[in-house]
Amino acid sequence: MDTLPLELISDVLERAVLDTSGKDQRSNPQSNYQRGRQSLTLSHINQHLRRIAIGTPKIWSSIEVVAYAGGTPASRHDALLANLARSRNCDIGVLVDGTALGANEVAKCMLALGQHTSRWSSITFRGDAVVHQPEPATPVVKALAAALQMAPAHRLRFLHASERKKSGRSVGQVDLGLGGANLLTSLSVKHVGVEWCSISSVLLEDLNLEGLGEMKGPSVNAFVNVLASSPRLRTLCIHDLVTDEDDATVFSSRKAIDLPVLTNLELEGVSLPLTHYLLTHIDAQGLQRARLSVGDFPQEYDWTNLSRCLGGVMHVEWCRQREGLARMTEVQAVRVGLLFEALVNHIPKATHVSVSHDDQAIRYCIHGMENGGSNSTIMPELVSLRCHAVKGLSLAELRSFLAKRAASNLPMLKRLSISALDFSITVSTGRATLERQDEALALLRGAVDELVITDTADNDGFRYTFFGWRDYQSYLRAGRVREYMQEMDE
Repeated sequence: MDTLPLELISDVLERAVLDTSGKDQRSNPQSNYQRGRQSLTLSHINQHLRRIAIGTPKIWSSIEVVAYAGGTPASRHDALLANLARSRNCDIGVLVDGTALGANEVAKCMLALGQHTSRWSSITFRGDAVVHQPEPATPVVKALAAALQMAPAHRLRFLHASERKKSGRSVGQVDLGLGGANLLTSLSVKHVGVEWCSISSVLLEDLNLEGLGEMKGPSVNAFVNVLASSPRLRTLCIHDLVTDEDDATVFSSRKAIDLPVLTNLELEGVSLPLTHYLLTHIDAQGLQRARLSVGDFPQEYDWTNLSRCLGGVMHVEWCRQREGLARMTEVQAVRVGLLFEALVNHIPKATHVSVSHDDQAIRYCIHGMENGGSNSTIMPELVSLRCHAVKGLSLAELRSFLAKRAASNLPMLKRLSISALDFSITVSTGRATLERQDEALALLRGAVDELVITDTADNDGFRYTFFGWRDYQSYLRAGRVREYMQEMDE
């Protein structure tokens, strides 16, 4: 090795440490951490290789501030300064895990990183939201904001910030100063009180917002402006976002948003006016997957313009939020149903549909198909249906849905997935009921190419059957488990 040119050895070290598959892995925290470990290992083989490794800036471009066995705040800070010096002017990927570090240590490290903000290409930031008193922002978030405000992050492409969820704690917002991040392609904010609507990157491809319902959300204007200025957006995932304006009239003058390459849309716990606006105003003919999770809908909306956003979607997940079930009135449940009725009539390309926590959803499909006309071809290209947590729905109703499809000359489903928890009955209902259940199950199997029954075992390893869990408990209390298992086998 001593006879090889230094440039060749340096190139070999870069290839050994950096990803050479052609995929950009700088947003992957684990990948960054592994590369940092590899660089350190290579620099400890021998003196000759150490000198070459230290003189190869790119292999030190992954910066980690994490707790590790035997490490101390002083040793971690020294290692950080060494990596920053060795990486020279290269773009750097930063991982800061503040969940196991003290606030003072994080602040000190972020102060050092802040001197190199202009070199940041990615930052993955994990904070700990557990504090004793409500604050405008946790100390680690403040440290991140302070670092970003030292100098514009012109090269920043990935920003993933998250804190561990702590219910019942109000969090304010801190401006991270992202106005200069014009190359930003991926932004993920989870349970962090930061002002993200200041971004102005037309290159944004992934936007993931989660757990922002704990705080005062961004204004509708700012949010819509971000979407309107992101024509390359491919993934839009919004969970628990509460906006400043909740009056539906604020959307009356808003125009459509053209997102031609959007392929993945998730809306869960989003305020109703914003949900309605996004589903009826986003023009996303390339959308492939949509996941909608709704609670109670206190207002009625016109859902007849869903084709603009969902006309070409192939994979649809529908879930009624669990926390909304207990307090939802009958009228509110009907309004949720109106959205689902509109939904199934505007997804003609859907091939895979999943329904969770809403036993009424299949009934609305049956009702729509009974109306005839255009509704008789609800989801004509459907090949797979998954029903989960729809207790209250009967096997006969599922069979009716499949029969209506057959009567409309629609193709047989290739796969139907149901949960044993939703349809199990007890021996106490009588032999006739059990026989009807067996007959319904046999008819259901004959109506699809493949019937999959999930959730067939509980956490203790007991296998659920259509005899039901309640009967097993009674046998268990009487010490007759073996007798029950024999009866089940028969």
